[in-house]
Amino acid sequence: LAYDPQIEDNTTKSLINILEFLQEVQSSVLIELLLKKLGLPRRAVLSFALQQGRESSRPDAVICLEGYSIFIEAKVKADLYEDQLNRHLAHINTRDYLLIISNNKADSICLKQIKNNRLLFLTWADIHKLCIETLRQIKTDKKMAAVSHLLKHFVDYLEVVVMTEFSGFKDEDFDFWVDTNPYYVPILKRKLKAFAEII
Repeated sequence: LAYDPQIEDNTTKSLINILEFLQEVQSSVLIELLLKKLGLPRRAVLSFALQQGRESSRPDAVICLEGYSIFIEAKVKADLYEDQLNRHLAHINTRDYLLIISNNKADSICLKQIKNNRLLFLTWADIHKLCIETLRQIKTDKKMAAVSHLLKHFVDYLEVVVMTEFSGFKDEDFDFWVDTNPYYVPILKRKLKAFAEII
């Protein structure tokens, strides 16, 4: 995949939309898993927003909670620059955090060198795992059928556009060989490649 800013924007927007939808149906599973993974205190969510800030500092999204906010700088294929992080940190409140979501290991190393405890790091593979765990927790709740459907599509989307770890085969993977769906080809190719790497 060549760098496409639209993929980056769409992936971040999809994550925020999922979190917003879960909030609307009064399910806090995913946000609680996210806060636990980040080691942050559990707080009520006040709002979500995309691209907040000024010209010199525009993080991709923000999750506002009671007492603090988590600003998000998401990377899919673009590079992360220390200057960009410093500008973001200078513009956000000192009680707030800046979460970098990227699958680039060099980004994680860059954050460690800056040594700022307001900088947090997750991979898209981490987000993928949190979504799968959310699906597992809500799958037996019939009231969450629409949420499960939406979340499943987001999980599939992450498997197509973002590097995610192999999470096993599903029924759809085997159904493909009986009733081929051209839209499922990139998902299955990625899974087979990830599976081959494990072997």
